[in-house]
Amino acid sequence: MGLLRAGLTGGIGCGKSVIARELRNRYHAVIIDMDEAGREAVERPEVQAALRDAFPARVFHSPGELDRRALAEIVFSSTAERIKLNGIVHPAMLQIVREKMKTADAESQQAPYLIVDAALIFELEFEKELDAVITVYAPLDLCLRRAQKRDGLSLLDVQARLQAQLPVSEKIRRADYRLDNSGSLPALKKQVAALHNWLTALAFRRDSQ
Repeated sequence: MGLLRAGLTGGIGCGKSVIARELRNRYHAVIIDMDEAGREAVERPEVQAALRDAFPARVFHSPGELDRRALAEIVFSSTAERIKLNGIVHPAMLQIVREKMKTADAESQQAPYLIVDAALIFELEFEKELDAVITVYAPLDLCLRRAQKRDGLSLLDVQARLQAQLPVSEKIRRADYRLDNSGSLPALKKQVAALHNWLTALAFRRDSQ
């Protein structure tokens, strides 16, 4: 039947990467990072060609390396430009994620589940391809501070990225499991242990049916 497929989502700065690392390092879960898949997607020749046709030359360094910051400035200041970018990159990105999921199913793993770490699970309707979705959340001001510190972005840049996503309240409402990352790291690790137990039990119930 393959590994149970769970999505890990939340708003920018919520701490998904910390949770994903804990699941990988302590519980040996397969983690598929959709952002990483997106970076792989833009390296594909056909995607590069489409981006060159769709966006100004200034978003590329010579001899062709994508200037991600310049592209972000364009797409996060214009909904139309963001939709154009997504239409080019997302199909290739999702194909890569699906390929990684198939590879994980074919390999022996200690954890009976895999995690797709992605901010845009609901926005892409990717929950339809998963068995469960976990939403991570924290107070907005804390998420903003974390994102600014991690990415070196201004407050306006972080807010623009947040506005491009589904509201966190909606992600919480639609989740099968929720993690509150507003406290300490030890408190979060206890929640991750409980999440691991929940996912393991869910995989067992599915395989027993």
